[in-house]
Amino acid sequence: MHFKTLDQDEKADAEYKVSWKDIDGVISKQFDKLKTVYSRADKYEGDLAISSHKLNKAQFAELSNLKDCDIGGKKFNFSETKGEELKDFWQAQGGHFQYCIAPKLRKARMLDRKQ
Repeated sequence: MHFKTLDQDEKADAEYKVSWKDIDGVISKQFDKLKTVYSRADKYEGDLAISSHKLNKAQFAELSNLKDCDIGGKKFNFSETKGEELKDFWQAQGGHFQYCIAPKLRKARMLDRKQ
């Protein structure tokens, strides 16, 4: 999932950087059946991964089309990352994503085996 704000003012935002905690908080509150497992952002935009385990497709579709969502005083738009954008994400962040997600996947697999 890609998120971005067009509400940009380089002078006023000298110290501004989007907070992954704020993004995750909004998603958790508005989309209670989605679980954010990864987030990476720069000053005004970024990407996040939603767990595919028991994915609620209706809420995922709703998040993919979310526009003008107030996060930290700025309006953000969300869209599903696909095509060339997805390829670019994997080239730029794939190693970091795998590093962050691997322990979570191992734990989930262990829990599944115990059930």
